[in-house]
Amino acid sequence: MNGMERSRAFVWAGLGVLLLAGGCEREAGTESDAGAALPDAAHAGMDGGPAGSDAGEPACAEGPESTAEACSDGCSNDGDDLVDCDDFDCDEFCAAPCDSGPESTAAACSDGCSNDGDRFVDCDDFDCDEFCADGTDAGTPDGGPTGPPDVDFAGGTLEDLRAESPSLEFGRLRIDGGLRLDPGDASFTLDVEELEITGAGSITYAQSECSYRPAPDVSIVASGAVLIAGRIDLSGKRGSRTTTSASCRSCSGVDGGALLVEGDTIEVDAAISTRGGAGSQLVLTGGSIGCDGGDGGDLLLRATNDLTATGAAALVHRGGEGGPGSLGDGSDGRAGDLEWTGYPIDAVEIEPNGGPESMYVPSRWVTIRGHVSETDSASASRPFEAVLPSVTDRIEDLYSVSPPSSETGLTCFTLRTDSSTTDLDLHLFRTRSTRIESSTSSGGYERVSFEFTSSDRHIWVGVSWCCDTPPSDYTLTIEPCAGL
Repeated sequence: MNGMERSRAFVWAGLGVLLLAGGCEREAGTESDAGAALPDAAHAGMDGGPAGSDAGEPACAEGPESTAEACSDGCSNDGDDLVDCDDFDCDEFCAAPCDSGPESTAAACSDGCSNDGDRFVDCDDFDCDEFCADGTDAGTPDGGPTGPPDVDFAGGTLEDLRAESPSLEFGRLRIDGGLRLDPGDASFTLDVEELEITGAGSITYAQSECSYRPAPDVSIVASGAVLIAGRIDLSGKRGSRTTTSASCRSCSGVDGGALLVEGDTIEVDAAISTRGGAGSQLVLTGGSIGCDGGDGGDLLLRATNDLTATGAAALVHRGGEGGPGSLGDGSDGRAGDLEWTGYPIDAVEIEPNGGPESMYVPSRWVTIRGHVSETDSASASRPFEAVLPSVTDRIEDLYSVSPPSSETGLTCFTLRTDSSTTDLDLHLFRTRSTRIESSTSSGGYERVSFEFTSSDRHIWVGVSWCCDTPPSDYTLTIEPCAGL
């Protein structure tokens, strides 16, 4: 089972995220694109009464739609409103049977079947590339074009990818090597049916020595599934320590490029970075001036349905740090927005912003699946542990949550522990040395609340583990308190 077909172990939905409900029905009795009505038999039974009753004909036989007779009588015999060959139960009587076996011969790649059972038919299956390499459908008598090509990209520049499709429109695009973006590349969109970046694949911005241009913005727009198992790095370049007379240098950090991913389902199993470059120093006769860090690019993940980020995903969108200077430090760059849209959202053991201390939830309510054990505690958590109510607590996961700008009122933070024998507590911090509130019961359920003000850029949310209790999964929910 590949990553795109992987079933979701957990189903969690963030309140307030975009929910796009709907689906497709196979419907009998519609008109064709040319406007001609389908035969009257196709309308049988669609008004809720038995087929043929409107004309005074005998009622349809009730029973399974699974015989040659039942699949050709103009009725929905099983009452599901799908008539004859519009009913999946009639497939064996309405289509030539498919041979089972490899999809790797000219015959198998032109029979309208998924012979190997992977649901990709003929030239939609990469196994048929040998017979479909010219971009035509082996099953089309006149060899006509099938639309955007399916491409297995082994690596190269953006221009190499354009050689496969000048418009960057693809059917199924599989990136199995490094896609290198150069400083001269403009922002672009990959318009695909499905996209897979394998573990051996990547999309990275190549920062040349004398170029301080921001990374291009990248948009991935898919009608189907997106699987990101290889890293995407659109980070801005760090500034260089320089003087007023130096050439080929800039002391300011460069902005990171923005990444937009849209798809029916999105799964992220790798690191993504849109961070800004750190600032450096401008050296003067009487001292040095710190230069500003670059802004982080927005990181927008928008799924129509499932959005999953696994433990391998580190999502880094922070701004670059300002450079130090004896005459004044540079300013930190602005962090890019991290947006989650999907239903359900399943964020399992992620490391947003490159570490356990930075998950930004700028305007979305979200549920996070996490895991703790005594080996999880990170060095970044140590200052927070000094102000915990118990000296035996250890911070396992730490998130930075910015205010939900589109909402008002109290925000509730709820922690539920899967194991009843594991002691996890929940804490809110304003700074590393200022604890706002803690919930430290022993029943596997903790809740604290907080009302953001205009002066709050973010607060820290810590999940702590205590007392040598067993490891456990947990659920952390961030949502409005109203109605709870």
